[in-house]
Amino acid sequence: MALTYGDVVSRLDSSTFEVIKVGGRITVLHVILPSGFEFIESTICTDASEYKHDVGAHICREKAISRLWELEMYRLQSEGME
Repeated sequence: MALTYGDVVSRLDSSTFEVIKVGGRITVLHVILPSGFEFIESTICTDASEYKHDVGAHICREKAISRLWELEMYRLQSEGME
């Protein structure tokens, strides 16, 4: 089975997630996949006066897509070995 970017985005979109600001310049994304597996991504702004929640959330989402891509590739490769 081939995995596409769209597959990964769809899996992330069907997940539960929460984006929060921590301190004055950190954004944290908590993801709960439909399987119940959880992970966190984060980003930090160099200057609290420049902090933009939507930018931090976007960067965290891109990092989550990358992480989920790796997890899905591992799952698919592991299933092929069984």
